[in-house]
Amino acid sequence: MAPGKRPVSSMCPTIVERPGAARPLLALGSPARSRIVSAVVQTILNAVDFGMEPQEAVDAPASTTSGSPTCSTTSRARSPPTERTLRARGHVLETKTYT
Repeated sequence: MAPGKRPVSSMCPTIVERPGAARPLLALGSPARSRIVSAVVQTILNAVDFGMEPQEAVDAPASTTSGSPTCSTTSRARSPPTERTLRARGHVLETKTYT
């Protein structure tokens, strides 16, 4: 922080529309600070690609990567197949609990 500097922000309020639908599928954002973008993208994928209901999409396990070596963190437990896939791709997994 310094005089005249702007804060870094990853805000990404998002509305997901369905073609021809009267109402949006989702309206979402995230308070996840550095994890905002990955949290929003994973929630959209859960709803659109995996057909989850909005609350289910938000509550599903989510991962984000940062640092070296790559460290994957989550707010909820990942499934064993997902962990095996991430490890096979070279990820070093670390579980953190976010509130």
